[in-house]
Amino acid sequence: MHILHRKIKADALRALSGNWGKAIASTLLFGSICAFFFLLGKFFAKLLDLSSTMDLLHITTELRSENFLSEFLAVFLVLFEIIAIFVIAVPIFMGILRWYSHTVLCGCEEITTIFYYFSKPKLFFKSLLLVLNIVCRKVFWGLICLTPGGLVGGISLYIISLNSDGQDLFFAKLCIFVGTVLFLAGLIVFWLIGLRYSLACYLIIKEETLSVTRCIRLSRQYTLKPRSDLFRFSLSFLPFFIVSCFLFPILFVLPYYLMSFSIYAQYLIEQNQRYPDSLMESTGTAKQEKREKPTDFSF
Repeated sequence: MHILHRKIKADALRALSGNWGKAIASTLLFGSICAFFFLLGKFFAKLLDLSSTMDLLHITTELRSENFLSEFLAVFLVLFEIIAIFVIAVPIFMGILRWYSHTVLCGCEEITTIFYYFSKPKLFFKSLLLVLNIVCRKVFWGLICLTPGGLVGGISLYIISLNSDGQDLFFAKLCIFVGTVLFLAGLIVFWLIGLRYSLACYLIIKEETLSVTRCIRLSRQYTLKPRSDLFRFSLSFLPFFIVSCFLFPILFVLPYYLMSFSIYAQYLIEQNQRYPDSLMESTGTAKQEKREKPTDFSF
């Protein structure tokens, strides 16, 4: 497994050789779009003198207050900001994944590919629907996996804040520890479940005629056995993302990760489409006699 991971990462660096400028430019463009709409929302909130938050604990009071209109406009502005970012950023994100995928397959691709999903209304809405479907599924599983630990830890912290010198302080701290463990375990489970949908975008890039439901179903099927290996592969980039907290390295870490994952995704898709019965036992590293050797994505 580790040999496969090292090979994929080495191929990713070779693929990025000569394409770092395009990769960094696409990252900056995506980040700039998100930042633009965020700052635009802040600008209008300041211009209209709107509050940025609504006190949900006193919502009935807010409804009867004189500031209800401004609070409503603030919430509407936040919703508009989220929708605008989603509608503009999602097709560009899909275009960025397409650029990485085509660079993997062809060795070079024009940077204008990132605007590909604005070229046809059908592709535009399909990209939005696919990402929305994946987000809704992940939110659902996130609530199931993270809520138990979050509730136990949150309620315990609330009890300690009310009575920090009480007799039940030790029990409350124990509950905080249990809640933290449950939350971390739920986070790992959520991560593993989320990997089921990691190939959906690449499938629709590879074959545009596939429906959204079909892409998600195939992604779940293709990642069934190699999911633990995908988890270890994604986890191996965690130190790089921790270093990227210094901001500028993210311009190099994110392209490196996306190119590596694009190679892995193409590898898994090809293996499963070529050998549908085997479904890549142990991520397809086992040799299959009398079968064609898989395509090498080396550059």
